[in-house]
Amino acid sequence: MDSFFVLLFLLGIAACAYLVVESRGGVDTAGTARAPEEIINLALAMIPGGTMSVRSSWMPTSSTGSSAGFVYKRRASILVAVALFFCFIVPAILYLVFGGKNQSLQINVLAGVDGRNTVQVSSSGAVARRRGRQFLRGVAAARAAMPATS
Repeated sequence: MDSFFVLLFLLGIAACAYLVVESRGGVDTAGTARAPEEIINLALAMIPGGTMSVRSSWMPTSSTGSSAGFVYKRRASILVAVALFFCFIVPAILYLVFGGKNQSLQINVLAGVDGRNTVQVSSSGAVARRRGRQFLRGVAAARAAMPATS
């Protein structure tokens, strides 16, 4: 019986650690010679679906010539809720109520003095951070595929 409570305690610590890691956001940047409108159009094509995913929960919230915003709506996992239900019913109910959360992704293009633009990707969670970094890699790949102009 004591080992059950130790296991339950360790499971609680692991769940807390996961929630802390999952809630962290960040800011990533990359430089490019592309025009701001071209970068934003690329973001609007890639992030809500397009080349980055077949089924996506990303929705564009705003778009201007130099910025775009997206939100990701995540639901609580039924598998985790069932596992919590077998431990106790109260954590399962709390998880189902508070488990889903929205994450946001904001892409800004900052004009540089030398003609190069800086693409800044701000995220509010781990899923948004991964999608933003994936977008930055796509911008870099598209930049490498561009023909050199002289």
